[in-house]
Amino acid sequence: MCRLPAGALADHFDRRRVMILADVVRAVALGSIAIAVAFGVLSVWQVVVTALVDKSFGEPFRPASTAALRRVVRPEEMPAAVSRLEARSYAAGAAGPPLGGLLFGLATLAPFAADAVSYVYSLVSTFFVRTSMAVAPSPAPERIVTRLAGGLRWIWSERLIRDILVSAAGINAVFGA
Repeated sequence: MCRLPAGALADHFDRRRVMILADVVRAVALGSIAIAVAFGVLSVWQVVVTALVDKSFGEPFRPASTAALRRVVRPEEMPAAVSRLEARSYAAGAAGPPLGGLLFGLATLAPFAADAVSYVYSLVSTFFVRTSMAVAPSPAPERIVTRLAGGLRWIWSERLIRDILVSAAGINAVFGA
C-alpha cells in the first residue's frame, strides 16, 4: 500500500534525507516499545501503531537506498554490491525471528531495543556516506502528486500488472490471516 508513494518520495526528495528520516522515526517508534515495556505500560495499540509506523517508514527507505546505491558504488562493482545487499537481507530475514525470540527470552524489551539500535546504526552510517544522494533536478519539475497519479494510471492501464496486484493483495490477506 505504501510502495508506490514511497518510490515517488524517494525519486522526489534527497535520498539521504529520506533514509535519515525513516531511520529516526523507526528508531523512536521501536525505542518507545522498549521504554514502555521497561515501565510496564505497553498497550496493544502502541504495538499496532508502532508496527504500522515501522513498516510505513521502511517503504521509502528501500527505494531511496536502492537509488542511492548507484551513486556510491562504481558500475563495475554494482553486481557484487547488489548481491551482498540481497544476501544480507535474506540472512536477516532468516536469522531475525530466532534471534528476536532469543532476545525476548532474555528480556522482553531486548528485541525492541536491538531493533531501535539497528536503526540508529543505519542512521549514523548514512551520515558517513560522502557522496551526494540528491535527486538530479529535472528540466520540468513535476509535483509529487502528479507523478503518483501518473504511476497509478499506468498500473491501472496495464491489465497484467493490475491483475497481479489485485491477486497478490487477496493472497496476502488470506495467508496473512
